[in-house]
Amino acid sequence: MKKTITSLSLTASLLVGTIVPATYVTATESAQTLQLTVSQPTTSSTALELTGTPNALAQIDFGFKVYERRLDANGHATFAMNPQPIGKVIHVTLVSGSTTSERVTVTVAQDPNVAIAPKISAVYNTSRQIVFTGTPGAVVKFSVNQGKFTGTYDAQGVYRFTMLPQRAGSIIRAVTVTSSGTSAETTTTIQADKTAPAIPVVTSIVKTMSTAVTGKTEPYATLLLTAGSTVYRAQADAKGMFKIDFPRQPINRQLSLRAMDAAKNVSGIRTIVVQSALYENFYRIDTEMFDRLVLHKKTFNIYGAPRQSLSVSPIFYGMPTKERMAVEVNVNIEGNEFIDLDRIRFRVDGKTYWIPMTLDNVLYYDAEIADDDTSNYEMVQMQPDRNLITALKAVRDTTNHVTVIADGSNGYVAWFLSASERQAIKDALQYAGY
Repeated sequence: MKKTITSLSLTASLLVGTIVPATYVTATESAQTLQLTVSQPTTSSTALELTGTPNALAQIDFGFKVYERRLDANGHATFAMNPQPIGKVIHVTLVSGSTTSERVTVTVAQDPNVAIAPKISAVYNTSRQIVFTGTPGAVVKFSVNQGKFTGTYDAQGVYRFTMLPQRAGSIIRAVTVTSSGTSAETTTTIQADKTAPAIPVVTSIVKTMSTAVTGKTEPYATLLLTAGSTVYRAQADAKGMFKIDFPRQPINRQLSLRAMDAAKNVSGIRTIVVQSALYENFYRIDTEMFDRLVLHKKTFNIYGAPRQSLSVSPIFYGMPTKERMAVEVNVNIEGNEFIDLDRIRFRVDGKTYWIPMTLDNVLYYDAEIADDDTSNYEMVQMQPDRNLITALKAVRDTTNHVTVIADGSNGYVAWFLSASERQAIKDALQYAGY
C-alpha cells in the first residue's frame, strides 16, 4: 500500500524568508511488504501455486529461463509446467513497482505416491553388499538367487543389504512399493570380478621387534605376507582394515605383501623392509648437499642443526649401515677466530683415544663466523676408521664420565660428553650393526 506524508522544506523557507507550500513525498515500499509463498513441487506436479501481494508480478526462474505471471486481485496465480526431475531448483520473486521481494527457493521432491524403479549398484561375485536406491520411505522387495528379502529406503532413498558373495550370473530382482500401492521393478545380473585389488597400504613401521603389520586394502580381501619361504595370511574387515601377525624378523629383511579378493584376483606387491628397533629415534632429512641424512633426535633438531654448542654424534648418509656412517663434530664458541680443527680425543676410563682429522678421513668441513663477530662455528664430518670405532665402542661401554677434546692449530675446546651424545653413539652403533 502506498502512503503519503506532508513535508515542510525549512531550508527553502529560511533562504527566501517565506512559507513554502506543502509538498508530498511517496514513501518507498519495502521488500518486507511483498508477501510470497510457493507450493512445494514434487516429481508429479504440473503447476506451482503462488500466493502473495495482490497484483504483483511473479518471476519464476528455472535457471536457464525466467517466466512471469501476474497475481490476481486476491493475490493468487497458477504457473503451469511440465513435471520436473527430483532435485530441480526453482527460484521465485515478486516485483511491485521498483520493489522486489526476497527470493523464495523450492526444490522438487519425490512424490511419495509414485514409485521409482530401484537403481542397483554394480554387484560382483566378490561383493558383500547390494546398494538399492529408490523412493524415500518406500518398501523395496528383492530376490537374490533363491532368497527373498524386504527392506525400507531411508530418508535419502537408500537401502543397503549385506550378504555373502554370490556366483557370477545370478539374477537380482528388486521392486519398489509405495504406501499407495504403486510399484516399479528393476533386474540386474551379478558380474564376474576381473579387477585386482589395489596394492595394500601399510600404516605401521615393521621393526625387528614387530610381530604384526597393519594397513588398509579392499574390504574382505585376503592379505598374503611372504617372509622368506613362509606366507602369513589375514583377512581385511568390512572397511578394508587388516592386521597380519608374524614372528620377529631380522633387520633389512624384505617382506612382500599382496591382497587377493574372493575371485582370486591378486594385487601388485608392496615391499616392506624390516627396520631396526631404533628407527624412530632418528630423523630422516633430505638435503641438497648430502641427499638424505639420518640424524639422532637427541643430538639434532628436525632441521638438522645440532642441539648443543659442543657435540660429537654419529650420522648416516642414507641407509643406517656401517659403510654409510660418519661422525660429526660441532664446535660453536665465542670469538671471531676458528680453532682450525685437526684432531679429536676421547678420555675414557683413564685411557685417551687420539683420532687425527686428515684428508683421508674428513668427508666435509664447514666454518662460519657470526655477523656480529661474537662467535664462530666449525663442523667436521669424519669417515670412521678402526681407531674411531674403537673409541666410540669404549664410550658406549663405560658408565663413567667421558671427556672430549677438539684440538686445532689455534687452540682446543674440551667438554664432558652429555647423556644425549652418549645415547646417540650407543644407538648409532647398534643401528649400524656394531
